[in-house]
This record gives sequence, structure tokens and C-alpha cells, in this order.
Amino acid sequence: MSTTSDFFADPLGFAQIYSICPVNNIAGYKGKLATDLDTSGYSGVGPDPAVPITSIKYSRVMQSKKVGYVELFKDERAQLTDGNLEGVDVTRMRAGFAPFGEAEPVYFLPWDEAGAIVKLHIPPKGTHNPDPDIFFTAAINGCSVFVQGTPDDPTVYHAGGSTNRSDKNDAARFWRVALRNHIRNSATAQARGQISGEINKTHYVTTPGTSNDSSTPTAEKYEKLLKDKLNKQGSFEVREVSPWGCVFGIRTGDDWAFYLQENATVICNYVRPAGVRTVCYARPMKINQIFPGGSSQISAMNHIVPISVT
Repeated sequence: MSTTSDFFADPLGFAQIYSICPVNNIAGYKGKLATDLDTSGYSGVGPDPAVPITSIKYSRVMQSKKVGYVELFKDERAQLTDGNLEGVDVTRMRAGFAPFGEAEPVYFLPWDEAGAIVKLHIPPKGTHNPDPDIFFTAAINGCSVFVQGTPDDPTVYHAGGSTNRSDKNDAARFWRVALRNHIRNSATAQARGQISGEINKTHYVTTPGTSNDSSTPTAEKYEKLLKDKLNKQGSFEVREVSPWGCVFGIRTGDDWAFYLQENATVICNYVRPAGVRTVCYARPMKINQIFPGGSSQISAMNHIVPISVT
């Protein structure tokens, strides 16, 4: 079976074994600008003062661009110099708005790196053609993702870009306040219901209170687990674990569930007579259901990084 067929046969099982790094957008599409949100009145409540950001973009994914086609493949390139920042074995995507190869349809929410909140409304089952049962948004390394509405009629937002705030909690709060202000001022947005799912950078990449505020509790636990298990030979060393994330959704029957895949880039040193060789590996650590709320967490840590130290 191919990587694509493996994933679509069992998306949740696949995500417990392989880290997924979606594309940022499909064919350069980042949504259609709907308005500029006024954020000049936002007042930070953390250590940073209110920093003037006069406006941010609010964009919508239009009807004809809600569904894209994706093929998944394993990236085995050496990291960094070949452009693989996440690590060997990361699962990537080829994507387009028309069928190709083995590609399967998914609802896709892009990221706008210039800074924006981008919205995708997924209509009820059977009202869109094509109507896939899988959702992805762009890979996340600091962005916030919000889910609004009900499991059979959700709206998902990808919020990212510079907030000019160094405090991690305040940076996450910036996007939350900006979105809530938009909803409060829009009858159409209010009609979509409550925001009842959120993940932000403090959940999966920089949790205050961790080492240098630059890791997460999951990543620190995983790093200790790997070092205790693998750092037993003088020729091999797990140096550090760098966390990042992926958000995906699965529809069962009429209802969606959305998940955060907490991933790790595991940075390792191989010591050889010719010198030290550094290699990074991409591995999942934990899967959290973020919508509907109050659901279980799925640990991926039973799948210890299968790194050869020979």
C-alpha cells in the first residue's frame, strides 16, 4: 500500500505512528479577503504593553476552493540542508484543486503567512460536492486554530502571523480576542454558534514554565523517555526534542472530530571516526481531540522512535 492509501484507510491509527506536515496552501490560494479587522484597541494583559497593530486580514475560503486533492509521501531527505526542517520520516503532501495520481479529496484550510485569520465553513454532510470526510489545515508552529459551531456543521479558523508580542500567553490571547471581536460585530458569524475548540502555541510548541519557555510538557517528557532509552552508547546521543503540530479532522457519520497531533523533531548526534553527524527524525508524541471538547487523549509514545544506533 502507498502512504496515501495507508492514511485514508485508518487516519487516526496512521497519525499515532507518523508525523504529518501538511502544505501551507494549495496552488497559492490563501482565501479571499473579506475585511480588515481593527485591532488597534487591543490591550495586552501580559508583560508586553499594547503594541499598535492597526489591522489584520480576515479571509474566507470560497466554495470552489474548500476541497483539495492530496497525495501523502514520506520525506526521507537529510534534514536542514535539503529543506526538511521537520526530520526524516515526516509525512508530506502533494496537493492540487483537481484529481491527480492517487490523490484523495480533503477539506483544506490554508495559512496566510502575511498574518491573517482565515475561515473555512464545512457544510453539513451531503451538501457539498465533492464531500470528503477528512480535513487538514496547514502545519502549525505557533498559529492558533479555532473551531466554532456544532459537530455536523463546523467552522474552522487558522490564525497566524506576527502579533508583536513576546509573551506566549498574550500572543495566543491576541488571536482569541481578535476573533471574538469579529464574531461579536457580525450577525453572520454569531449565527455559527460558540467557539468551543481552540489550540494555540502554548499547547504544542512553547508552554510557559517549561525549559526557557521554549518547549511543552509533552516534549519534555518525550525527550526524557528517549534519552533514558537510547543514550546508552557513546556513539549516539539524543540531543533535544523540538515540538510542532498538525491539526486534522475526521468525520464519522454526520459529525466531525478535530485533533491536534503533537509532533517532535528529535535531534540526534552520531559520533563516528570521521566526526559528528547530526540527523533529525520526525515522530508523533500525542494526539488530543480538541473538538468536540472533553474527549480523550491518545498517546503516541508507545511507538518509541525506531532510530538505528548501529
